[in-house]
Amino acid sequence: ECNKYEESASMLYEKLIDNGYKNVYFVINKESKHVQFIKNKYKNNIIWAHTFKHYLNFFRCRKFIGTETVMHVLELRVANTFVTKKLEAQKFKFVFLQHGVMYMVSLDAKTRIFFVKGKAMPKDAKIVVSSKVEADHFVELGGFNYEDLYITGLPFYDRTIKKENADKITIMPTWRPWDYNTLI
Repeated sequence: ECNKYEESASMLYEKLIDNGYKNVYFVINKESKHVQFIKNKYKNNIIWAHTFKHYLNFFRCRKFIGTETVMHVLELRVANTFVTKKLEAQKFKFVFLQHGVMYMVSLDAKTRIFFVKGKAMPKDAKIVVSSKVEADHFVELGGFNYEDLYITGLPFYDRTIKKENADKITIMPTWRPWDYNTLI
């Protein structure tokens, strides 16, 4: 719902800006508590969600990179004919970051049928996955090819800070219930 500036989306956005890309924009709600954490260096390319500029750039853009499905790229529930036509025409590139990698619920779940290649997920979509096991999951159950997947490992923890008295590091990836019984 465009309320967060975190995870892989903000990291990628900043990296693209740092590498000199000019036509990269991050959409966020103006009232989001996360706005205060965006460094001034990156604020020139912020687009406030649900503004004319947001909608205009939606129709003009040729590439979406996001942690949401392409159906949610503008709003969570859209009933606009022009938006539907743009999404159905699939005349754009889409890179799905998931929710910071390792988010996916099993693709054989009825609620995840829209992640199957060629359904709501464009035929040429690319997906960031954390491991070969996760890539296999998208190939076996989602109809994707290995060429459609970016196996990146776990994301870097660039924004973490070490507290002076800390004696432990705890990493807790999000849950993936279909992996409980997987032997690697």
